[in-house]
Amino acid sequence: MNELIIAIQNLANKTWFDYFMAFAPLVLSIIAIYISIDSTRQQNKIALLDKRLEIYTHLKICISNVIAEGKVTTQNANAFIMKARDVKFLFGAEVEELCDEIYKSMMELRCVGVKVEAGINGSKNVGNHMENCDNESMLLEKMFEYSKLLEDAFSPYISFKKVKKYRKKK
Repeated sequence: MNELIIAIQNLANKTWFDYFMAFAPLVLSIIAIYISIDSTRQQNKIALLDKRLEIYTHLKICISNVIAEGKVTTQNANAFIMKARDVKFLFGAEVEELCDEIYKSMMELRCVGVKVEAGINGSKNVGNHMENCDNESMLLEKMFEYSKLLEDAFSPYISFKKVKKYRKKK
């Protein structure tokens, strides 16, 4: 019983410094945990931005290659569809729908391109050559428009102004 009384008396003799020293490690631990959680969130945001930007850039390059070459190669189509698969996990439904629409147009352009090539080589089974050429031209213009629409579709997910600042820091 004497020991309990002594312990209570010792508590009464404590100064504010003693209490501060008792709680300082707890406060510092809480601050360290907060900083750790905050930096992890920032790293996750940067990683997500990097992944989204990688997909955007890759899709944009695929479309640019189609426009530059004037046709859809198997390599372009495969590269586009491989990256477009990741779109549904990182972006909203509107971006996924746009990518599906672009891919369908790419396949249509590929088919029309084959008909135009066959017409140039003298095949008679491909329909009206001039009509096929007009369709090809129209689809290439559509691909050019998709190139512009891609940035608009991705802009809610990628702040392109922040990306420029971020690239300058790297």
